[in-house]
Order: sequence, then C-alpha cells, then structure tokens
Amino acid sequence: MRLIAACLAIALFVGLQSPMPAAADIASVCTGSGAGTAVVAACTALIASGKLDKDSTVVAYVSRANAYEALGQHQKAVDDYTQAIAIKPSADLYFYRAYANEQLGQDAPSIADYSQAILLKPDYLLALTRRGYAYLRGHDYPHAAADFNAALALNPSAPLAVNGRGLAYQGAGKYDLAIADFGTIIAAGPDIDAYRNRANTEFYLGHVSDAALDFGHVAALKTSDPIPVILQHIARLRAGQSDPDFATATASFDQTAWPAAVIALFLGKGTEPAVFAQANGAQQCQAQFMIGEWYATQKQFGTGVINFTQASQLCSYGTFEYQASLSEMQR
Repeated sequence: MRLIAACLAIALFVGLQSPMPAAADIASVCTGSGAGTAVVAACTALIASGKLDKDSTVVAYVSRANAYEALGQHQKAVDDYTQAIAIKPSADLYFYRAYANEQLGQDAPSIADYSQAILLKPDYLLALTRRGYAYLRGHDYPHAAADFNAALALNPSAPLAVNGRGLAYQGAGKYDLAIADFGTIIAAGPDIDAYRNRANTEFYLGHVSDAALDFGHVAALKTSDPIPVILQHIARLRAGQSDPDFATATASFDQTAWPAAVIALFLGKGTEPAVFAQANGAQQCQAQFMIGEWYATQKQFGTGVINFTQASQLCSYGTFEYQASLSEMQR
C-alpha cells in the first residue's frame, strides 16, 4: 500500500492549489518512504493546510494511513481510510480499510468492506481471498469455500486460495477434498503450512501412517519446534510402527520448557502430573490432548477418552487439539 501511495505522489504535487512554504518538500515526505512519524507529520500538515484538491487529499489520507499501519496504530489508519472513502470511494480504499480492520481483529467490518470492494470490482482476487479467510476465522465454511472458489475461477493456481479452500473443506468435515487441495500446494514445492494442514486432516481421518509422514515433513522444515516431532511419534505409534529415533530427535530441545514433560512421558521418564505441572493455563488444552494420546498409544483408550473430553472442552474451537480430540472420541 505504501507503493500505491508513492505512485500517486505526483498527484499530491500537482494538486497543491496555491504555494505553501516548502510544499514540495512536505509532499515528498508525505508520499515517501521515510519514518512513519515523519510521514504522519508531513501528511497532517498538508491535510490541515487546505491547499490540496480532492484527489490529492485522498492521497494524503492514504499515505498517512499507511504510515499509521507501519506504526501499529491501526485504528488511526481505519479513520484515515474512512476519510478518504468519504471523499472518493473506490474498491482499493475499501480493501485497505478492510485490511486495517483485520489487524484490529474486527472481522465483521472487514467482511463488509471486502464485500463493497468486490461489488465495485467483481474480479478483485485479493479481496475475495481475504474475505474468504475472514469467513474462515468465523467458522463460516460455506461462504469461505464460495469465496475461494470464486478466486480460483479467476486464477486456478492462486496458492492462498487453494490453501484457504482446503481449510474450509477441513472445517466442514470434507476431509478428502481438503487433502486434495493441500496436496496441490505441496506438488508445487515444499510448503510447511500445507504439510501441517494435510497432516492434521489425515490425523482426523485416522490415516495415521500418512499423518506421520507429513508431520515428519513439518518437523524437517521447522527444526526448532518440538510439537511436530511429538505428533509424528504419536502417529507412528498409533500406526503400529516403532520409532527408535524419538529420543535422538528430541534431545536438542529445551528440557526445562514446555513440552519437555510430554517428551519425557513418551520416553517413559515422565509422569502425567508432571505434564500438567509444566503446562501453563493456555497449554492445559494441549496437555490434556497429549496425555490422551499417550494413553491411546498404551492401548488404554477408555482412560484416554477422559482426557480427550477435557481437551475438547478446554481447547478453542477449530484448533488441531480440539478437532483431533473430537475425532478420537468418535473412533
């Protein structure tokens, strides 16, 4: 968005209706690539001067909004985009305000603005895609899938849309379709998110051998994260496979921080109470799920179901642990 404002900088110079002190210098800073605070000050001076025509005022508001976003002041960015829209509405301005609202966690106004952008520009691929993800966050899987399908009709190979549609299918329980979409992304080259999403989906289905392979790909691409290593170990054990390398694979992780107690449990060196003791409030969900899986690998499914039930109540809707726990209880 800074690039767009910079491309319109000439409009700001031309749009000065009468000379003002160092006007060209101020306009250059306002539409330039300098520090956010300097841009804000320059654009504010230009807007307050009353010397800009309508188009140049829009450029100044957009440039200041971009600077506010770079400073993390997203509500101020929303306010400036609102001012620009009031002067001269456009599909791009609605898109920018929608994106700024996303940064504030405000999906309802984001969806409304993306919808307005699409109304003005029906082939707005990025607006369709981002609205699809906003629907995903609200667990509105039919509308999300519809947006991703519309985006893919414009560009059949758009990876963000393919991934989003896969997540929409996953959320709707259409696991085979989800796996196909994640596979399409992976076919174009290694992709950690696609591997993780496909592994999760395979695990939900009970295709634990396939899940083990994909969790392994995730672990290989993000060697600092112990969770995919643990999940690969669980999937291997659930598939009846041995995993003699688990101790070596986990040896480099911090043995004092989460999820060290889970690793120790699966190595036969830890206890269930130790896992709960190490887990902080947000990790209690994951602790319940991991202990449930530990019991499942010990063929103690009845006991594991108790933990899966607890996990389904503690974990946020739509998270891997939530959905995996539900799947385990339905097996």
